[in-house]
Amino acid sequence: MITDILIRPVEGSFDDDVIKARIEAIPYTALDPIQGVEYLIADSDDALVDALERRREDPRRFPTDVILVSAVPEAVSIGYRAADPEPARGLVLWLRQRYEVRILDERYNDLTDRCDDNLALLFGPPREHPLERLPRE
Repeated sequence: MITDILIRPVEGSFDDDVIKARIEAIPYTALDPIQGVEYLIADSDDALVDALERRREDPRRFPTDVILVSAVPEAVSIGYRAADPEPARGLVLWLRQRYEVRILDERYNDLTDRCDDNLALLFGPPREHPLERLPRE
C-alpha cells in the first residue's frame, strides 16, 4: 500500500468547488480546524470528534487514525497511516471516473499504469464496496 498519494489531472485542472463538495459529502469528514485547508476523514462520528479535539490540543500534529485530504485545482493529496483507506479509495475512483488523472506516490513516481480498477496497489484489496460511503449522485 502507498500511504501518500497525489492525484493530478492529465490536462487542465480539477473543478475546485466540485472536488471539495465531493470530499465534504464523505461521511465523518470535517475541514481541519487549525489550517482550514485539509480535510480529516474518520470512520465514525466519535472518531471524527476525537480527532478534531486532538488536533486542537496539539496543532503541530495530525492524528494518524484519520485520512488527510487536501484539494487544489492542480492536485488532490491523500495521506493515511492507520486509517481505513476505503473512503480514500472511493474518492480516487470517483476522480478517475470524471477526469483523466495521473496517480503519483510520495516521491512523485507515476503509478497510473500500475493501478487496477480497484486500486489495490494504493489501498490493498477492498474490504467493502469503495463507493458505499459516498452518496449517490
